[in-house]
Amino acid sequence: MSLDLHSDVPKCGSLTEITRDAWKPLVPKLDGVALRIMSFYAQEPGREYTLYRAARETGLPLTTVYKRGRILASMRLLECLGKTFRSNSKTCIALYAYEAMGPRRLYECLQTIWGLRGVSELELLSFLTLLAFSISIRGLNITNANICFFDEASLHVIRLYRLISLYRFKPGRVICKSLGGEDKPFTPIELFARVIGLHRDLVVPGIRLALKGVMDIIPPTISSSKHRVWLRLDDGGYKILLVDCNLNCKHYYEDLGLGCPVVHKDVESILRGYRSH
Repeated sequence: MSLDLHSDVPKCGSLTEITRDAWKPLVPKLDGVALRIMSFYAQEPGREYTLYRAARETGLPLTTVYKRGRILASMRLLECLGKTFRSNSKTCIALYAYEAMGPRRLYECLQTIWGLRGVSELELLSFLTLLAFSISIRGLNITNANICFFDEASLHVIRLYRLISLYRFKPGRVICKSLGGEDKPFTPIELFARVIGLHRDLVVPGIRLALKGVMDIIPPTISSSKHRVWLRLDDGGYKILLVDCNLNCKHYYEDLGLGCPVVHKDVESILRGYRSH
């Protein structure tokens, strides 16, 4: 299902607005001087410059840039590399929260800093929205959360997904107003979307992207020639939490493969093989 990034989400607004609003409370107060310094470094994500160069390019007083640049580095909104500084993921996200950077530029910055390839703007904005929610419910914010590397950021999202889908964890806040509906959710994705108050079609792309980021950190429970599957196994059987499909399976893009009959067939076949041994 294709989605327009700027289309209205029921009772929420556009995804660009949802993402920005989710991050605003997590970013410290920044004035125009700080935003100008950060914007300079974000022009070429990851490239190193001295504070002297930043002062010269921005036209700000050198003493001001030296003082403010080091404060921003202490807040982890810039990365200090000795005599030089550079932007990081937090620089770009903070600028976006302050509307000093648009969604397209944010996408380009994080693609470079996080080393993302083949990721859509929809996936990244969905991921960032879930990331903001994931760190906020733990009492963290942009300055003290470990999100400089993509695998670190992805782990926050997958941990929240696991808490909600496995343990019916209900956070004290939601991203936007509840979407309503009293029908009982049948999959972890539906439960996750309903608990945090986001439309499921805006949740799936973000979790799918987070899954790519944690594959090396959290190995799958079982693997077949077609799928890698994360399970919860207990005396009552198994529950599929996440699926990675290396084929163009429509179920993967709709609900992460949770409804794919081939996945269930593979899982049951492999588990029967385990039991026989």
